[in-house]
Amino acid sequence: RFDSVPDLISAWRRANKADRDGGSSVLDPVPDGRSATLQDWTDAQGRVMVRLITIDGGGHEWPGGKRSQKSGPRDVSANEEILRFFA
Repeated sequence: RFDSVPDLISAWRRANKADRDGGSSVLDPVPDGRSATLQDWTDAQGRVMVRLITIDGGGHEWPGGKRSQKSGPRDVSANEEILRFFA
């Protein structure tokens, strides 16, 4: 059994007291028919506590991984985004 993405995001938001909509933005630095949508949720102090990155048109692969690089450049590297978020 796997939880849905909305259910997981809700759980992370509750755990991190991220009850405010922090807005969304679209990343599309490479014109390849794919883009990434970032959705943030913040705490009462405005700090981003939960971020969901959705890869539109990316398929089922790790963004920025070896498999995804074979099919062309990507807008987002999951590894870089994880490190940036926790920095």
